[in-house]
Amino acid sequence: VARGSLDSPSAIKNSKKLVKRAFEVQHEDLGFGFVELLSSCPTNWHKHPREAHKWVKNILYPVFPLGILKNTTTE
Repeated sequence: VARGSLDSPSAIKNSKKLVKRAFEVQHEDLGFGFVELLSSCPTNWHKHPREAHKWVKNILYPVFPLGILKNTTTE
């Protein structure tokens, strides 16, 4: 179980790794892989795309921390 973000190129790169690992976990029969991705929605938020990405980082990151939340290899 992991959470990633799509608000910057580096975050997207890291999120790709999380999704890949989730598929590997399921392929190896280690359990169910789940990845939540935080993404901006400038249209519904009525914000410029840059402002929406900043909002994700400044508002959502503290509430929904990124990273691996449960790792099957250590538990």
